[in-house]
Amino acid sequence: MKRILVLDLSAGAERPVPWACGLPGGDAVTDGVLPAAAALPSLELAEVGQVVALAPGTEVLLRDVRLPPKGNALAALPFALEDELAVDLDRLHFALGAPRADGSREAAAVDQALMERWRALLAPRRAIPSC
Repeated sequence: MKRILVLDLSAGAERPVPWACGLPGGDAVTDGVLPAAAALPSLELAEVGQVVALAPGTEVLLRDVRLPPKGNALAALPFALEDELAVDLDRLHFALGAPRADGSREAAAVDQALMERWRALLAPRRAIPSC
């Protein structure tokens, strides 16, 4: 069965990165701490089915939104959140959850440069601890 790897990226690039690996719905099989996020690419490849990266809540705006039912919902999202954002919308990365039964959705906004740093850290498949 493929394992799930959880990485805590909340400390920043130069601080230790706690991680845990386990089976879906089960206890952690193994865990550890990397000296820094920069050490991620040096780890061994493992049989991991899913990687979950925990982002710091102070860096991500999370909201429930209601968007027009027709049209491109993701394109409309920045304008639905713009009153809560004190930064140029072009500098942000937006994500949108699936519609719920009541028509609302989960939405997230994060600094685009920070999102790109996280992606760069996680991009290499060899960036997964053997677990």
